Amino acid sequence: IRLPVLFEVKHRPWLRGLRETIIKTKPDVIMVHGTGSFNLIRCALISKYLNIPCIADNHMIFHIIQKNVFAKLYYILNRLLLKNLIIDLVYKFIGVTNETCSYLEKYEKIPKEKIFHLPLGIDEEIFKYKKVNSYEKKIFVITQTGKMSDDKKPQWLADAAINLIKQKKLNLVLNYIGGGPKNIVKNIEKKFERENLQKNLIIRDFVEVEKLPNVYYESDICVYPNGTSLSALEAAACGSLVIMADYPASKDRESKGIGITYRTGDIEHLASLIEKLLLNRDLREKIIDNSVKAIQKEYSYKEISKKFTTLCFEAINYKRSHL
Repeated sequence: IRLPVLFEVKHRPWLRGLRETIIKTKPDVIMVHGTGSFNLIRCALISKYLNIPCIADNHMIFHIIQKNVFAKLYYILNRLLLKNLIIDLVYKFIGVTNETCSYLEKYEKIPKEKIFHLPLGIDEEIFKYKKVNSYEKKIFVITQTGKMSDDKKPQWLADAAINLIKQKKLNLVLNYIGGGPKNIVKNIEKKFERENLQKNLIIRDFVEVEKLPNVYYESDICVYPNGTSLSALEAAACGSLVIMADYPASKDRESKGIGITYRTGDIEHLASLIEKLLLNRDLREKIIDNSVKAIQKEYSYKEISKKFTTLCFEAINYKRSHL
């Protein structure tokens, strides 16, 4: 059900008809995205009116927290709202990473016993593992999927790839899937033109989700130079080796056996890791094998939905026992 937006403040919409729509659907549980939105306040009060549990989630990670005057004021007001109105009306606050759980506790002052870790997952019906022939390749394919926006730093990967081609004499193609702002795309194209390496660069617009696995199957390594993209999990699930920026969420994935991290923004380190992995087939296959197993165990929709369903039943039973 899509509801019209009455107004919006800092990407936080006020949905028209929210209360009436929820009451009409007669839910057993209300699940709200975001702990700093109008929706949480409204849904928490609606859940109280209906005598049903409310659960909220949060996706925040430390490196994107804003620290300007507006942000500081926001956190003060949000803590007051949470403490005095919302916390007692919400059964659990879900953090999608361990870092998010720490954020909820440190910045939003949510009691630890109210926080529940439930990671984001991937659709294993779409992103299936497929073993690719492990012969020695003449041309390696390095891929970055997702929008080529500045916060994803595709230019860092471009610099690393050019270094590997020019200095290390590796025969590789850099493959971007997702398109992006014209200035960033043009800047990367010019980098390759200056080195006469146009044939080593491919930039394509977004592809349909169902076709993404083929992109990953054709890639030797998928690199996510900045951020903590869910695309890294999708690539790993399909059997592509992933390199991620060393933010806590990615290091947590690495600790579970998924991919490998590099020092964020260190282009020489990124290039050296790519070189090492391309030239060591056994190491690549070992990391890929560990990644696929970890994804299937920790990050599949099937496993995560079981945990979420269990949480919902716990919330319902708790609410009924406290009527």
